[in-house]
Amino acid sequence: MSMETDYLKLVKHAAGDEGWADDMNNNLDEIDSRFDNVNSNLASIDAQFDDINSNLANFDAQFDDINNYLTNIDTGFNWQSYSSNPIINGDFRIWKRGTSGFGSEYNADRWLSLANSGSMTAERVAFTPGQTNVPGEPEAYLNHNITVAGDILCAQLIEDVRTYANQVLSFDFWTYVDSPTSIEKITIGQNFGTGGSEPVYTQAILDEPNLKAGWNNITGYCSVPSIAGKTIGTNSYLLFRADVAETYTGNWGISQVNINPGSTSYPFKPRQIALEEQLCQRYYQKILSNELDTYFSSGVSYSSTLCVFPIVYSIPMRAAPTVICNGPFALVAGTVVKGVSSILVEHINEWSCGLAITASNLSGGQGAVLRGGFGESYISFNAELY
Repeated sequence: MSMETDYLKLVKHAAGDEGWADDMNNNLDEIDSRFDNVNSNLASIDAQFDDINSNLANFDAQFDDINNYLTNIDTGFNWQSYSSNPIINGDFRIWKRGTSGFGSEYNADRWLSLANSGSMTAERVAFTPGQTNVPGEPEAYLNHNITVAGDILCAQLIEDVRTYANQVLSFDFWTYVDSPTSIEKITIGQNFGTGGSEPVYTQAILDEPNLKAGWNNITGYCSVPSIAGKTIGTNSYLLFRADVAETYTGNWGISQVNINPGSTSYPFKPRQIALEEQLCQRYYQKILSNELDTYFSSGVSYSSTLCVFPIVYSIPMRAAPTVICNGPFALVAGTVVKGVSSILVEHINEWSCGLAITASNLSGGQGAVLRGGFGESYISFNAELY
């Protein structure tokens, strides 16, 4: 509408023409009606946003439920304890050195028992299938028969002092005693190896050190110091050591040992036996013969008195091992069995070694096999850290 038209209408209105005012009122009514429609639409949009917000709130609640569920799973199922327990053979299933008659020495694979004072013997003891004292249906445990009280301990050396450095470490294991006593201490030691810094020993905090007669569950934690500024040499390790009370005599058993990071300890969970066996073989291997038809290796005669046999380990070892050949042995060359005069172990490394064996009446270039003689014969390979 032009300014001129508006002016004429105003003049007419001033002269008493009411038609223009009616038009204006009608237009205003239409505008009001349209605003009402807009408000109605906005209210509808607000309602839809309320529905969306309500749905989002429901989604948030569902996500909270999922997060809580996952948290509960994570709390109850600790991946570190299930897959990366640094303790090897923590359930004492593997005994390559034998099962009884041990003193202050290695017994079960990776486990070392010592009587710094007092007297004890160590052995494998089987659990009764279906027993309920120790959970998880363990097969066996390490038992110490302490006849003279003293400083009696059981330990494992965990390869590499970097393990759990500057972290909180927690542990969980089961222990047996005949009568009430206590765990004297749990020690976590940082040994920096040959050519490294001086060892550092830290006493762990036990949740309950006192023991009742029978099986007891032991838990606790330790703040492992930082290794900043330390020098790490060869053969470094982290020590896990358990000492029973120095006044105790009787049977002291240990089973189901677990270590995990953090201030919460988790129960032991076994690895597959094939994997556990390989972990043990990194540190100790043994070829054992109790029968005449068990063969150790095949080789070739270099001369009439010298025969050479290669030995390839089951898996690579931690370091070049100490090799012990415990006879009797015999050579089978062709159809003839020959006695062994001497064995020289040579070319020892992490993967293999060689046996230079002297005998008599050999033929150069002739093949031969090495077998056990009467009685128990074995060749052992020891790459333990101690």
